[in-house]
Amino acid sequence: LSYELADYLENAESNIDAAKAAYIDALRYFESHKSALFSLAKLLSKKGELDACASACNRLLKIDPSNEEGAYLAADTMLLKNTGDQGMMIFKGILSLKPDNYNVLGGFISFAKKVGRLHETKDYIEAAAKIAGRSNEPGIVYARGVYERNLGNNSDALRYFNGARGDPSFAKNALINMIEIYLNLASLEWVLNPAPEQNYVILDNLKSANLLIEELEMRVYTDPIVTVYKSYCEMFKRDSSGLELANKLLIELLKSRSQYSPGIVALAVLKFLLKKAADVLFYYLIAIQAKNALKLIQNIPYTSDDCAHLERGWMLYGHSMYNSNTLDVAQEMCNKCIRYNKSNLKAEELIGIILEKGSQIPEALLHYQRAWDLSNHNSTSIGYHLGSNYLKCNNFVECISICKEILAKFPTYHELDRDVLSKALASVR
Repeated sequence: LSYELADYLENAESNIDAAKAAYIDALRYFESHKSALFSLAKLLSKKGELDACASACNRLLKIDPSNEEGAYLAADTMLLKNTGDQGMMIFKGILSLKPDNYNVLGGFISFAKKVGRLHETKDYIEAAAKIAGRSNEPGIVYARGVYERNLGNNSDALRYFNGARGDPSFAKNALINMIEIYLNLASLEWVLNPAPEQNYVILDNLKSANLLIEELEMRVYTDPIVTVYKSYCEMFKRDSSGLELANKLLIELLKSRSQYSPGIVALAVLKFLLKKAADVLFYYLIAIQAKNALKLIQNIPYTSDDCAHLERGWMLYGHSMYNSNTLDVAQEMCNKCIRYNKSNLKAEELIGIILEKGSQIPEALLHYQRAWDLSNHNSTSIGYHLGSNYLKCNNFVECISICKEILAKFPTYHELDRDVLSKALASVR
């Protein structure tokens, strides 16, 4: 009864302090109540009481060592406390007991990427594959999809997720990953520089995303993420009717879920696109409802469930502050992203741009190099920044090496050849 009261106070009345007291009361009567322990831990995390949250998670994992939700929350708490090593140990401990716990394996892969240790997950994937026996086991296929997506190999990731989406245990997450890949949501380029002639999402990909969203809606029709993805599809139509419908969907969603971070981030994306809209009158009519979205993003607390959306929002806010020459806030947003995800190459790149603008070239080079390595040497924009900064500090050998590496992969990148490589070669001669 105390647990049900706590759940009501937290979710129906948003009375966090009363809910906390009720969860504690429930555990006084039933110390091993797993749902009460997890709910209390999650509430403590939201309140920023990380030590108490970690303690509740530890109690839960002692009672149930394979508890997936408890493991995720415990690891994320370690991340928030800047002790990612302990978070890795939590996942490794569970997988040592049950290597084929595929949901935990998927979470482990994503967590390892955040702390810059993705390479450590390969052996765990292979250990699970041996137990699976067959290569098309949905769980192992899903785990391989998560791994490939975190490596940036989207084609392979799509193939694996497609193989896992028919299994009820992995369908939701597989579909979400596929939708995000098809919509290219990991890139901010389509938001920051929405050139009319540039197709950032291929029409066939948009059709595929819409079909997958319909499938996701059939499985989890009450999940608000469906509305968010529908709004992104409307934004990609690149016309006033699409933007208007996206705005309508998001405003309606946020009326009932005012703190839903994926919806707030999507509204912020819409604000950026509206600034680029040709119809100025249309912009003024509806942008008033979106104008505070970017500011809201700055104060949204971190949660693992919405981490990709939050990072996208923080980076969007960072770019907004950079464009208004508020460089300290822009760098603060980048550092916030890196605190929670040491593999965020967009944050490293923007810090490099900020430092370069301040003529701090050696420092900028360090961040550009990190971003370049995180991109697996596949980002032309980062490569350009790296090469041009080597040129600025007269390190012509490194400059030429970087330029040749990029041009070998992207031979039509004439701007790099003209602006950077030719000048480096001339200086060497």
